Amino acid sequence: MEVWRRHPGEQTRVTSESRRSQMSGAPSYSSQPYPYKNIHGYLRQIFEAFGPERLFWGTDITRMPCNAGRMFTEELPWLKGRDLERVMGGAVVDWLGWKRPAAA
Repeated sequence: MEVWRRHPGEQTRVTSESRRSQMSGAPSYSSQPYPYKNIHGYLRQIFEAFGPERLFWGTDITRMPCNAGRMFTEELPWLKGRDLERVMGGAVVDWLGWKRPAAA
């Protein structure tokens, strides 16, 4: 899959603190139906390159199937716990400097 060969995460760990990536439209590159298993390995490589503090999930309504978010929360066995929380929104909230609501 050519698109994955061009992504910086496949080759090396991204060390520049200013670099970030998001995985919003990733499922649209899969040639398989949900849960898009043929891209899971590529997503793991990108995760390993950027880490949970610099990798963001987001919605790309123009490219994303309706169950793409579920793939990240339920189908990637290596993305769990704090790493999942960071990728699914926690890291971007902190990076943007948004204040979190007080815990109930």
